[in-house]
Amino acid sequence: MRNSLEFWNFWAATKWEYHVPYLGHIKIFEMPVLGFLGFLPFAVESYAIYVFIRRLIPSNARCATLDKLAVLRSLLSRAEGLIFDFDGLLADSERFHFMTYDEVFRRYGHSLDPQEYNKYWTSLGHGVKGEIDRHGLDLDPVAIRREKMPIFSRYCEDGSIRLFDEAREMISVFSQMGKRLAIASGTPRAMFARSFGTRVSTASSRSFSGATRFCG
Repeated sequence: MRNSLEFWNFWAATKWEYHVPYLGHIKIFEMPVLGFLGFLPFAVESYAIYVFIRRLIPSNARCATLDKLAVLRSLLSRAEGLIFDFDGLLADSERFHFMTYDEVFRRYGHSLDPQEYNKYWTSLGHGVKGEIDRHGLDLDPVAIRREKMPIFSRYCEDGSIRLFDEAREMISVFSQMGKRLAIASGTPRAMFARSFGTRVSTASSRSFSGATRFCG
């Protein structure tokens, strides 16, 4: 299985890159040969995680493992609260971030490359500053972000940014279980509130400091 993953990783536009001090130039697909020595401990670790998670699921719920919400409900039954990311986890918003940043950069004669964005922005997290440094642009990253926000806000307000199919159901299930739910995101609260169609408030609990809580 791992070899098949490395096969797809080798051809992917956005992929893992490995660096080892010895024999790094000898590779099978994208993986240096020495990296394959880690497969055995990785297999043991994976099995240990499987056993650990299996023990968390009550025996009467194991037959329903294909029901993802049922499994989540069982695993998190003892949790007091849950913190979600918004972009890419609850909402299909990444392409709108790309579109808005691209619109701002085009004002200054530069356009974003989708493959570079997937690699350096989404995977590596270099963001605006990385784009500016990589292409030698004489631009202020803070100003770029400031110009981007009202454009992105329009997509939030007109309902273009939608939740993933199961996100709303998942939130409803955990809310009915009495869980305290929060979002930790760089996207301002006022922008993602419309995607939920629900009341959003600043959390007062210390454990949710810096996050935003959404209420049922």
